[in-house]
Amino acid sequence: EIIMKSIGERIRDRRKELHLTQTDIKAACGISSGALSEIENGNRTPSVIIFHALSEVFSYTHLRAHETRHDLV
Repeated sequence: EIIMKSIGERIRDRRKELHLTQTDIKAACGISSGALSEIENGNRTPSVIIFHALSEVFSYTHLRAHETRHDLV
């Protein structure tokens, strides 16, 4: 339970760092807002498929943000 809460908190923190809403994640990963909320609150374990989708969204968003900042310099 403690491990899942930590993962959920990390997911929420990363989503907020990237200025993404739960709706953004829902659309990109094909999961419901309720499921994401449960994961972020540590009440649900993300499946491997969802975890992979989340990592793809977070990595892509991070790369795009870096690319955009780099292009402006």
